[in-house]
Amino acid sequence: SVCLCGLNPSCLSFSSSQFPTVKGLLCVRPHKPTTQTVLDSCFPGKIFSKPPLILVSMDGFRAGYLKAYGSLLPVISKLRTCGTSTSYMRPVYPTKTFPNHYTIVTGLYPESHGIVDNKMYDVTRNASFSLKVPEKFNAKWYQGEPVWLTAMDNNLKSATFFWPGSDVAVNGILPDFYKTYDRNIPFEERISTIFQWLNLPQGERPDLYTLYMEEPDSAGHRYGPMSSQVIEALLNVDRLLGLLMDGLKQKNLHRCVNLVLLSDHGMEEASCKKAAFVNSYQDNIDDFTVIQGPAARIRPKNLPEDFFSFDYEGLVKNLSVCEVFVLS
Repeated sequence: SVCLCGLNPSCLSFSSSQFPTVKGLLCVRPHKPTTQTVLDSCFPGKIFSKPPLILVSMDGFRAGYLKAYGSLLPVISKLRTCGTSTSYMRPVYPTKTFPNHYTIVTGLYPESHGIVDNKMYDVTRNASFSLKVPEKFNAKWYQGEPVWLTAMDNNLKSATFFWPGSDVAVNGILPDFYKTYDRNIPFEERISTIFQWLNLPQGERPDLYTLYMEEPDSAGHRYGPMSSQVIEALLNVDRLLGLLMDGLKQKNLHRCVNLVLLSDHGMEEASCKKAAFVNSYQDNIDDFTVIQGPAARIRPKNLPEDFFSFDYEGLVKNLSVCEVFVLS
């Protein structure tokens, strides 16, 4: 049994709720939890030929949030109690959304799967990758095999809702069900779509599901990782996971589904006292661009003409404020 701790009252039930769907409301009827309800075994053959896997990402969920705000997050805390958890997960470098999410689904480091940042430049193709341009959908950037393709290669169906890279035809193939990224689609609608897919008949129904939520990353970038707005985002994420668990329980799937809940990276508080202004160390700043973030770098503005001829070493000599590396 996955949840032998079901005898613990905290594991008996998730709160009843309702949330909007495309056609109205998905209602989760309240019920009085009993020990028997939780301990009834799941027989996948009665509902599913194979237990489905749901992979959920909460972008930017810093490991320290569990310790700092765990008492405010009843659903996540309950899942930790009833399942298996670890105190943290070490992200790959750079600690950005696309590199880490694509590492999670390919098992490869960024230098091997090709997504080394949220913003990249390929001098051989004179092409620029970023999250808001059509080039993001060019499969030439994406190497390796994401797990949804591995599943499909093994006669399993895959459904993805906004996982980075899932709306790209990697190796010429898209998931069986997918959504083109649109951050304006409410989280509630994303969850209701998961249930729509779970309701499909045998043979059409996916076996693997991915679900992506931008929070608390968005709030952390805008207001700081320990801000009150991040706490509000965490409370909302916890509420949304409660909707997911309520719906699974209503369908008697809460002990059939394999649920993996994770994040891609954490976030550190920035300080203006540690800011370094390039024009304090370099007179001419008009011929290069500074790309910010955990993988900060300097790149010539005139591309591709100056990519190889630019005086990188001459620039580095003036940047004594920190240790700088020059790519050979």
